[in-house]
Amino acid sequence: WTALLLTAFVCLALERLWPERRPRVVAATVASLLVLLAPATAVAADGWDAIRDGNAALDRGRTREAIDLYRRAAQDTDVAAIAWFNVGIALAQQDDPKNAAMAFARSAAFYKTDGERARAHYNRGIMLERNEELEECARAFVAALRHDPHNDDARINLAIVRARLERERSKAPPPPSPQDELEKAL
Repeated sequence: WTALLLTAFVCLALERLWPERRPRVVAATVASLLVLLAPATAVAADGWDAIRDGNAALDRGRTREAIDLYRRAAQDTDVAAIAWFNVGIALAQQDDPKNAAMAFARSAAFYKTDGERARAHYNRGIMLERNEELEECARAFVAALRHDPHNDDARINLAIVRARLERERSKAPPPPSPQDELEKAL
């Protein structure tokens, strides 16, 4: 917007200095405004269009195509959060929980509200649990609760994951002590 205002101001100043060249100044002003506005509008429309096309591809069962379209949309920072969230959903449908978790983490980084970040972290936690990465899964649920303390699903899933981690720790044999190692050596 600053560039647009500066261009308009320069054109106005030129028109005041050389009133006999008014048609040229008006033409230059219009051309400048069109050049400055066109790329921003095209990029914004392109991101949303890519998301719509990705949604349509996902509905038709073309998951790979949808992922490619969402990734293209993610280049537009205005829609990057939604695009990465949709990549996560598509990868989850493809049964790729590791990459889906990474996509949800990216979407959480782009989201601006706590509710949106909580939803992204919650989904990341679900994908990490599916991938048996329980420590990281617990961290994702904690992040979801940090952004939305009233998220009962995240709280319940965190309790389940912590219980599983405790059970796994109790099953593992204790590490050998230095005394045991010494006795074996003798």
